Amino acid sequence: MQIRLAFSLALGCIVLSTTAHATTLTFDIDGLGLQQMIPLAYGDHVGGGGAGDNPLFHYGPGGGATSHIGIDYWTNDTADNPYDHELKFWSTGYGDLTNVAYMSVTGGYGHLEFDPDPGYSVTINSFDFGDWLLDESGPLQIVDANKNVLWSDSSFTAPHIGHSSYLPDITSSGPISIEWAHSWNMGIDNVSFSETPAPEPASMAALAFGALALVRSRRRRS
Repeated sequence: MQIRLAFSLALGCIVLSTTAHATTLTFDIDGLGLQQMIPLAYGDHVGGGGAGDNPLFHYGPGGGATSHIGIDYWTNDTADNPYDHELKFWSTGYGDLTNVAYMSVTGGYGHLEFDPDPGYSVTINSFDFGDWLLDESGPLQIVDANKNVLWSDSSFTAPHIGHSSYLPDITSSGPISIEWAHSWNMGIDNVSFSETPAPEPASMAALAFGALALVRSRRRRS
């Protein structure tokens, strides 16, 4: 019992030291006009003087700094080639969402990438979709840098009335991306992601050493 308690306390200290910080992309950007490109710096390394700290950029409430996560946006065409290194902005009409990002060509797919710095992981927590004209369906997935599918939703629909919400809760220490298709009438919003530092090797070694010492101590007593 004492060994288990000590191990749990030590592990808890490590967990507390690696608490995730989150950012929510609401695409609320001062002065951005309809159909204009989402600034590539929006959401990029937020906190600690990162590019995403531009005073014109606004994010969802709560969370904290994600200064070790880079962001990238683009649209691919129907042949899976980069069409524009951008997603575009619209304010209303995508379901009940306010301020959305949408792909710049219809028939292709939108791509929103999260790239953690070395020693950090990124988690895609949740995001919303709405549609401009009607209820539209298409592929929705999260992929790694090698296009391996980490998560997908075969029932993905962007509704014209209200919105749909997704909670993939996918974590990676390498680049991962949300990809969706096939219409520029589909808009993404309220994209919540978080960063977590990987436990330092020294901390993990100390935890293992402490547990081993407790085991040896108990054996001597018995």
